[in-house]
Amino acid sequence: MKQTVSMLEACYIPGMPAIQVKNVPQELHDQLREIAELQKCTIGDVILEAIKQEIKRQKHTQWLDEVLSHPTGLKWTAKERQDFFDELREERDAR
Repeated sequence: MKQTVSMLEACYIPGMPAIQVKNVPQELHDQLREIAELQKCTIGDVILEAIKQEIKRQKHTQWLDEVLSHPTGLKWTAKERQDFFDELREERDAR
């Protein structure tokens, strides 16, 4: 007896949040499909990787803003800078 599986059952992983994007311009969808074909993956994989990269970029930008906004951040000795960076990393990792 052949068992059929619905699209929802095939694509849904219990406990894993889902994001749905609507109203994607056709040109953008075509570009995503082309990238996915070149990388031999799904459009969802391409989008997920882009989201991860953007989050990393945002975290880096935030970190850099914190360093540059410190009044003496650029005048420290190498040891003082290293201590400051270590403290920032500890704070970031604790979040």
